[in-house]
Amino acid sequence: MRSINWIRILAILISFPIGLLAYYVALEMIYNQPVHDIKSVALYGGIIYLMFGIPLYIGLFDFLKSKVPPSSLGVVYISCIILSGVLLTLLVVFLAGGNVKQIISPEGNLFGILYIVTGVAFGSMCLLERKIYKTI
Repeated sequence: MRSINWIRILAILISFPIGLLAYYVALEMIYNQPVHDIKSVALYGGIIYLMFGIPLYIGLFDFLKSKVPPSSLGVVYISCIILSGVLLTLLVVFLAGGNVKQIISPEGNLFGILYIVTGVAFGSMCLLERKIYKTI
C-alpha cells in the first residue's frame, strides 16, 4: 500500500495562496492598481489551478523526476513550470472568450505571474521532498 505523500498535499494547499499573493503584489507594484476583485480572481484562478494546474504540475514533476538526472532536475523543472504558467494563462484567456494576443495584456501577465509562482512554489516543495526523504 502506498503511503500518503504529505509534502505534496502541503504543496497543493500552500502553492496557490503564494501565487495569488504574487498576483496582488504585481498588481500593486507593476500596474499601480488597488486590489478590487479578490473573490473572482481567487475563484476562477483556483478552479483552473484545481482542474488543470495540479494535474499538470504533478504529472510534469513525476515525468521529469523519472527522466532527468537529479543534479539538473531543479533547473529543468523551473523551465517547464514557466511554460506551464504560459499554458495555464492561455487557458484562462480562452475560457474568458479572449484570443492569443490577450496573453500579453495586463490581465494575462498577472495570471502568468500567478501560475508561474504557483508552479515554482509547488516544485520547490516537491524538490524539498526528495531531500527530506534522503535524510530519513
